[in-house]
Amino acid sequence: MAKLTLADALKLGIEAQKTGQAQKADGYYTSILKVKPDHPAANYNLGILAVSIGKPEQALGLFEKALKSNPSVHQHWLRCVSTLVDLGKIDDAKKLAQKAENDNLPGDLIQKLNNLITAQTITGSQNSVQEAEYELRTLYDQGQLTQVVSRAGVHIKRHPEAVDIWNILGAAYKGLGKIKEAAEAFKKVTQLSPSYADGYGNLGVTLRQQGKLEQAINAHKKALALNPDFAEAYNNMGVILVEQEKLEEAIEAFKKAVTLKPEYAGANAQMIHQKQHICDWSNRAQDLASAAKLGIKATAVPPFSMLSLEDNPERHLLRSQKYAAEKFKHEPLSLPAPPIKKPKKLRIGYFSADFREHPVTRLMAKVFKVHDRSRFDVFGYAVAGSKFDTMQTKLAETFDKFKDVHGLSNQAIKETVHSDEIDIAIDLTGYTKDGRSGLFASRLAPIQINFLGYPGSMGADFMDYIVADPFLIPESYQTYYSEKIIYMPHSYQPQDDGLLMDHSVPSRFELGLPKDGFVFCAFNRSYKIDPQVFEIWMRLLKEKPNSVLWLVMSKKASKMNLIKQAKNRV
Repeated sequence: MAKLTLADALKLGIEAQKTGQAQKADGYYTSILKVKPDHPAANYNLGILAVSIGKPEQALGLFEKALKSNPSVHQHWLRCVSTLVDLGKIDDAKKLAQKAENDNLPGDLIQKLNNLITAQTITGSQNSVQEAEYELRTLYDQGQLTQVVSRAGVHIKRHPEAVDIWNILGAAYKGLGKIKEAAEAFKKVTQLSPSYADGYGNLGVTLRQQGKLEQAINAHKKALALNPDFAEAYNNMGVILVEQEKLEEAIEAFKKAVTLKPEYAGANAQMIHQKQHICDWSNRAQDLASAAKLGIKATAVPPFSMLSLEDNPERHLLRSQKYAAEKFKHEPLSLPAPPIKKPKKLRIGYFSADFREHPVTRLMAKVFKVHDRSRFDVFGYAVAGSKFDTMQTKLAETFDKFKDVHGLSNQAIKETVHSDEIDIAIDLTGYTKDGRSGLFASRLAPIQINFLGYPGSMGADFMDYIVADPFLIPESYQTYYSEKIIYMPHSYQPQDDGLLMDHSVPSRFELGLPKDGFVFCAFNRSYKIDPQVFEIWMRLLKEKPNSVLWLVMSKKASKMNLIKQAKNRV
């Protein structure tokens, strides 16, 4: 224990607590408090353990220490008031709620604190409602989401109008990947408590995950009507607007979120990333300075949002490690027992959110087809919803088994993959759009590989290898990858050598190009263009008379911004 850092001890304690090893967790937290007696997380988690063994007085003292050390955590206030109420110390609970109000804490928190106190003044069934909520919160804090769902069902039969029980149930369903059920629970919350902004916010998140984007927008608008300072609602609206390809509106939504909550790392990262998509280089120096810190010193951010913004492999690795540590906390499922003898064939599972008309699928299509079937069985798993297009139809035929699992919860997918007895699981999506890397966090197969879709490190101990080449990962950069590196001899990127060459040559006129002059072209998406590269291109155009620059127009806004930038450099 002495060799562990406080952060390591806390992580081990949380893992032990989640798996029901209370005594082991207690040991880790106690060792932390010997070094740092006011450590808020250790005190709070010890309090949860005390509650679970029926020692509310002991729990109260620990919760109070956590609150004193870090009063910015709302759960510390809620736990203190809830425990005071359970102990019958209503006056003390009221004083604490009043202190929260005097300290100008958010209105939603004050309302929740007062609701806890008010519930205690009503005898009979209302008292048992509070006990039920307390039990469910404890289970939720311990990560026992399946148990939360089970117990919530029992409590709802007795207390069908208990708002917090429905809210906790929704959160548990969401954590389990059961999005339809989560949305139904959050919808019930809004029906029972129409003035509860968080209820509409939670509903909006789950509606988006179901693809019901307009309904999700409306839910977030209702949340903002109730609480105009709801930064998370603005951020979630921004995410939806991105999916609707309304990038300028999305950027404004992210800006509002950051204005309301300057430390909101996720919204800031999204704002900068979407500005990059439309080649909006305003406040560039400020954005780059912010990006250098995002996902490293504070809350994690999606690593892909920063990947094209700066050439700094060390920071990219740190972001991925932080993201993986914060986002993927489930305990691995047990793998099938090792075979008694070497199997005749290995089973390879390819997992992708892009099994459709997509560059990754185009590159991989022949790879799936040419596996040696005398040595391998090849499975494909579509983990995100998409229109079943011609490419997917053809692709499904190249696998021995192709399964569309996008509508299943993470738990159901894991069980499916384990029943298929996959030996090697390959993630073709990584941290790009609609990836479900959480599946790999619970160990789908004995060997797990990151390939093609996300060329950076996953920064996760559950990803064993990455496929690369010496150009993608030079030898001197190996230290910035948590995975072991499988080097291909020439290029890591597969190409289908069976594709037919189109021998027709379109005229310049047909392509919208001038009749004469040299043509410079770059067919990258717009977010990969930065001011430094664009400056070089403009210099080349000046030095080569009658030359033109031919680009892919990703978005109308990016075209207009690039034209504006070009005029400024003439």
